[in-house]
Amino acid sequence: MARSEFARVALACLILAAASPAAAGTYTFTPTADAQVLSDFPMTNYATGTRMAVDGAPYAQQTLLRFTASGLSGTVTSAKVRVYVNNPSDDGPAIYRVGTTWTESSVTWNSRPALVGSALADKGVIATATWAEYDVTAAITVDGSYNFALVSGSADGATFHSRETAERPQLVIVTSTSAPPPPPPPTEPPPPTTTTSVDVTLTPRAGYTGTQRVSFAVPLAKGVLFDPDRVRVLKGGTEISAGRRELAVYPDGSLRSVQIQVQTSVVSGTVLQVRIGETPTTAALSLVAVSTTLEPADGTLGPKVWALLPASWLSASGVAGPQVPEAVTQGTSLDAFDNVCDYQNHTVTQFLSLQTSKDVWLYDRGTAMYRGYARRGDLVTLESGYRETAIYRAGLTGTGTSTRIAVPSSGDDLKYHYAQNLAIHYLLTGDDRFREAAEDVAERVASLWSSPGYAGGADFWTERHAGFALLAYVWARIVTDDQGAQLEALANTAVSAYLAMQAQYPTTWTDSAARCFAHTADSHGESYGTWGCSPWMSAILAEALDVYATEAGTLAAGARSAIIKLGKIVARDGRDGTGKPLYWLGVGSASDVTDPYDEHWGEPAYLVALAWHLGGRTDTQLETAARAMLEGLRTKGSSPHMRSFNWQCRAAVATPYYLR
Repeated sequence: MARSEFARVALACLILAAASPAAAGTYTFTPTADAQVLSDFPMTNYATGTRMAVDGAPYAQQTLLRFTASGLSGTVTSAKVRVYVNNPSDDGPAIYRVGTTWTESSVTWNSRPALVGSALADKGVIATATWAEYDVTAAITVDGSYNFALVSGSADGATFHSRETAERPQLVIVTSTSAPPPPPPPTEPPPPTTTTSVDVTLTPRAGYTGTQRVSFAVPLAKGVLFDPDRVRVLKGGTEISAGRRELAVYPDGSLRSVQIQVQTSVVSGTVLQVRIGETPTTAALSLVAVSTTLEPADGTLGPKVWALLPASWLSASGVAGPQVPEAVTQGTSLDAFDNVCDYQNHTVTQFLSLQTSKDVWLYDRGTAMYRGYARRGDLVTLESGYRETAIYRAGLTGTGTSTRIAVPSSGDDLKYHYAQNLAIHYLLTGDDRFREAAEDVAERVASLWSSPGYAGGADFWTERHAGFALLAYVWARIVTDDQGAQLEALANTAVSAYLAMQAQYPTTWTDSAARCFAHTADSHGESYGTWGCSPWMSAILAEALDVYATEAGTLAAGARSAIIKLGKIVARDGRDGTGKPLYWLGVGSASDVTDPYDEHWGEPAYLVALAWHLGGRTDTQLETAARAMLEGLRTKGSSPHMRSFNWQCRAAVATPYYLR
């Protein structure tokens, strides 16, 4: 082929790759990104399904579309967004322009872009198996990226085919050559700040009534607040001076938490109203070191004045991960954790009486109690989470890879190294010492888990070690102020190794849709002599992969897919004939090991419910299995030891969030 002919064909192929001209001056583009966002699951990303829902009630659902127009010539005379209807509506959605700051693999309801201006077009009746067309000519001018949202104000929702189907959404643009193109669209406005408020109840410790410096932090859901100075504090309806600062930020720049300090007279039951999104009218108070508001200064007995936030606020903020307040699930089929997680009998007082045994430190006591605080909003759980995390930090020596923990006889045992509790504590207090401790523990974990992969033999590997390592990297990255790139690289390396392991072992296992992180029992420290995995330990790794994906890790899609595969094999093969979760699930063999106790119902229920949720909530086998194990927890589950309380009441208490 002559060079000129080759160049002509190559140029034609390049143009066709970007747009498919239906006629002269007509260009058809398919989305470069699409996703649905759901208000009832505000922290979950839905970007890989074949259907996209739009609804206004009882829960709002929106569909986001991004098109990249290129190669346009002349003036745009018509532009239409076309979506293929899967489920009809008598009151179809409207279409709006939205901001550009969203990513398909990570966008959620909380991080969705703001609507720009009024609706470009609206629909009435839309029928199944037809194309609904929206005139968006006013929004399209020249080559560029165009972002839209389908939004409904009706309870008669609709669903449309996504770009994962043959009937992909389309942007059809018609141009003429009679005039030069107009200027580009205006710059997107900044996202709005939500105005809301939360009541904070103060409870002074004995001897600390009267005027006190009170220091606490208010965790925030993504997208709620972008400016820490837009926070007012009222007492008895009157604004009082307050100091405030941001503690950490989400990828979109909104604040994860804002630290607040006030100098005020305190008695038990004093209530402060914290108003988010309002500009203060009083002078700011200078912040002091958090340690000066504690007694002793290391926080092991707590602050001089406790500041309690309600469970509804804590759960919605996501500060301790996805949660549903206990009050919401009481008396329903989702209240199975209420008895097993008996916080009143597993308090810091009981912990202190047993702390010389390393067993009671297992599975991150601080996080378990802070999750209880997010579920209950009471002083029992707050005091336990606060003090036990402070005790854990106070026992640390050294920094970086030289960091050593004080858990008895466990200085080199990764499963006792936790950064999650320290990060949550920082987001609830603003005490920088805990942020720094989280970074140090993560560095120490990296030295203990320097080879996160599995070679297929007797080399040591368990799901809990893998999970706690990844949790340390991700949670330290959430709060770090200077080690983000390093921690992100550690997390990516670990996830890459885990995904490769799941896909490879055992080599005789051919089911690509249902896979756990199989390893030999020898590498697990057991003598079963078979390939397999631990359904209950897998919950720790599933949680770690989920938070990694939620935080927009590079391998987020692979992490979510891995959880779904894990849930499928546990739901199908991970229970005995009575429905009880196995202690060891043999993979490629019949050498299962039955759990002799009733202390591991909750964790497999959690990971299967999570898999069902991430898979689009349509797999009935997953849902049925998760609900059956949750019912088993309700009727048979127990937590006779503090360690079994810890593992059942840490990650697994998120199960109702996914099944509600």
